[in-house]
Amino acid sequence: MKKMRRRYDREFKISVVAELERGKPVAQIAREQGIHLSLPSRWRDEWVRYRRLYRTWNSNNIIRQCQVRLRRISSRWPQKAAGTASVQ
Repeated sequence: MKKMRRRYDREFKISVVAELERGKPVAQIAREQGIHLSLPSRWRDEWVRYRRLYRTWNSNNIIRQCQVRLRRISSRWPQKAAGTASVQ
Protein backbone atom coordinates (compact mmCIF):
# COMPACT_ATOMS: atom_id res chain seq x y z
CA MET A 1 0.00 0.00 0.00
CA LYS A 2 1.35 3.41 -1.01
CA LYS A 3 2.01 5.84 1.84
CA MET A 4 0.18 9.14 1.35
CA ARG A 5 1.91 12.49 1.73
CA ARG A 6 0.39 15.11 4.03
CA ARG A 7 0.25 18.76 2.95
CA TYR A 8 0.02 21.73 5.27
CA ASP A 9 -1.42 25.13 4.46
CA ARG A 10 0.72 28.24 4.64
CA GLU A 11 -1.02 29.73 7.69
CA PHE A 12 -0.16 26.60 9.64
CA LYS A 13 3.48 26.78 8.50
CA ILE A 14 3.69 30.46 9.42
CA SER A 15 2.32 29.72 12.90
CA VAL A 16 4.90 26.95 13.40
CA VAL A 17 7.74 29.28 12.33
CA ALA A 18 6.40 31.94 14.70
CA GLU A 19 6.56 29.46 17.59
CA LEU A 20 10.19 28.71 16.71
CA GLU A 21 10.98 32.42 16.56
CA ARG A 22 9.61 32.78 20.09
CA GLY A 23 12.11 30.15 21.26
CA LYS A 24 9.93 27.09 21.66
CA PRO A 25 11.87 23.80 21.21
CA VAL A 26 11.48 22.07 17.84
CA ALA A 27 10.63 18.73 19.45
CA GLN A 28 7.87 20.28 21.52
CA ILE A 29 6.33 22.04 18.52
CA ALA A 30 6.45 18.87 16.42
CA ARG A 31 4.86 16.83 19.19
CA GLU A 32 2.10 19.37 19.89
CA GLN A 33 1.28 19.90 16.21
CA GLY A 34 1.53 16.23 15.24
CA ILE A 35 4.15 16.82 12.54
CA HIS A 36 7.51 15.25 11.75
CA LEU A 37 10.46 16.57 13.76
CA SER A 38 12.24 17.90 10.66
CA LEU A 39 9.40 20.09 9.37
CA PRO A 40 9.60 23.06 11.77
CA SER A 41 13.31 23.47 11.09
CA ARG A 42 12.85 23.14 7.34
CA TRP A 43 10.14 25.79 7.31
CA ARG A 44 12.23 28.10 9.53
CA ASP A 45 15.28 27.67 7.28
CA GLU A 46 13.24 28.82 4.30
CA TRP A 47 12.09 31.83 6.35
CA VAL A 48 15.70 32.65 7.33
CA ARG A 49 16.94 32.48 3.73
CA TYR A 50 14.55 35.21 2.66
CA ARG A 51 14.93 37.24 5.84
CA ARG A 52 18.66 37.70 5.06
CA LEU A 53 17.73 39.71 1.98
CA TYR A 54 16.41 42.46 4.20
CA ARG A 55 19.25 42.85 6.73
CA THR A 56 20.27 46.23 5.31
CA TRP A 57 16.86 47.73 5.99
CA ASN A 58 16.11 49.48 9.26
CA SER A 59 14.79 47.42 12.16
CA ASN A 60 11.26 48.84 11.90
CA ASN A 61 10.91 47.65 8.32
CA ILE A 62 12.66 44.31 8.54
CA ILE A 63 10.00 42.44 10.48
CA ARG A 64 7.13 43.76 8.38
CA GLN A 65 8.94 43.13 5.12
CA CYS A 66 10.00 39.62 6.13
CA GLN A 67 6.42 38.78 6.98
CA VAL A 68 5.34 40.03 3.58
CA ARG A 69 8.09 38.02 1.89
CA LEU A 70 7.21 34.87 3.84
CA ARG A 71 3.59 35.18 2.76
CA ARG A 72 4.75 35.65 -0.82
CA ILE A 73 7.06 32.62 -0.84
CA SER A 74 4.54 30.52 1.04
CA SER A 75 1.96 31.16 -1.66
CA ARG A 76 3.11 27.92 -3.26
CA TRP A 77 2.02 26.10 -0.10
CA PRO A 78 -1.48 24.62 -0.36
CA GLN A 79 -4.36 26.75 0.88
CA LYS A 80 -6.47 24.96 3.51
CA ALA A 81 -7.97 25.73 6.88
CA ALA A 82 -5.26 26.60 9.43
CA GLY A 83 -3.86 23.63 11.34
CA THR A 84 -5.32 20.97 9.12
CA ALA A 85 -3.54 18.39 7.06
CA SER A 86 -4.77 16.48 4.07
CA VAL A 87 -3.64 13.13 2.78
CA GLN A 88 -2.97 12.90 -0.93
